[in-house]
Amino acid sequence: MVEDPFICTYVRNVLARRGYQFLLADVRHGIEMIERSEPKIAMLITNRPEAFLSVSERVPVLYLAAFPDLDLASHFRACRVLTKPFRAEQLVEAVRGLAGSK
Repeated sequence: MVEDPFICTYVRNVLARRGYQFLLADVRHGIEMIERSEPKIAMLITNRPEAFLSVSERVPVLYLAAFPDLDLASHFRACRVLTKPFRAEQLVEAVRGLAGSK
């Protein structure tokens, strides 16, 4: 769940070009999918990780922020922080790194 439409489009385009599949969802829907485990959610990409603390142990998180709260990031079992602005290569590297942390 990335609220900025520009960043959301950028992330979608970069990951789609590299063959990644993704779902877009609001916070409520995202939490429901993670809790149901259907469809299988391999990673959460968000700029609002505080909204997902209730599922912090269930799914790796890629936290995108201009000024990230590292204490907040530490509440997730697997979390990578990507500081805005970032390049496409950095995004892909972060996704690959988290994909290996399942």
